[in-house]
Amino acid sequence: MSGARRQWLSPPTAWVAAVRARFAGEVSESARVPIRDWVGPQAGSSSRTHGFDQALVWVVLGLLLLAPVVASAQPCADGDGDGICDVDDPCTNIAAVEASNLRLRIRKILWDPGRQRVRAAAVVDVPTSPPIDPVAKGLRIVVRDDTGDKLDLVIPPGSFDAITDRGWSPSGSGTAWTYRDRAGTASGIMKALVRRRSATSGEIKIVVFGQNGLYPLPLSPPVTASIVIDAPTATTGQCGEGTFDFCFFRNQGAKLLCR
Repeated sequence: MSGARRQWLSPPTAWVAAVRARFAGEVSESARVPIRDWVGPQAGSSSRTHGFDQALVWVVLGLLLLAPVVASAQPCADGDGDGICDVDDPCTNIAAVEASNLRLRIRKILWDPGRQRVRAAAVVDVPTSPPIDPVAKGLRIVVRDDTGDKLDLVIPPGSFDAITDRGWSPSGSGTAWTYRDRAGTASGIMKALVRRRSATSGEIKIVVFGQNGLYPLPLSPPVTASIVIDAPTATTGQCGEGTFDFCFFRNQGAKLLCR
């Protein structure tokens, strides 16, 4: 929609102010609403009701109602063409990275809510720019099924702090990072491992473990996962997406496995 068109559809503030003033009972010159005294080539057919031009009032009200629709219809950036605006998309997968070796395990399903355990794993081969650095970016794993998002495991950035006993620790080679948090303050996640195949490779293995959390079950296929390295929203394409082949229960419904 052109700029001129949007401007035409925007609420005419002067008209709105005048109409509101008339409803409030103000009769000053600044509050007068122009009135049509006739509605055809022949005079004498008044369209005014209670001092208002009825058609004009309806036009103004229609414009007011239409303005939010016009605003919401504005296009948004969608770099990977998946129908989700980049600002809302955890993985703008412009590099078409496929997450492989996907694994998901949720245990203690039959226990009280908030006592469940989760383990998620995947392998992605992502662009190496920007630098791969969980200490600065953290990590995010989003699992969804046909009904929407089920798990959104967001592991925050930050170096390990001995006082809080929480944070990321890099290896001496700079190719692996370990996250620890005994309190499980982020979605119950107590440990995570991010390991690069080599210092120059973008191939990464991720393993995340959490407990004493509430982890909704992805039951309606297809079940997919987004692995976000450039967290929390990888507009750079430093992420991967994949689909689990199947999910099934074990231990009389106490454990869910997705592979």
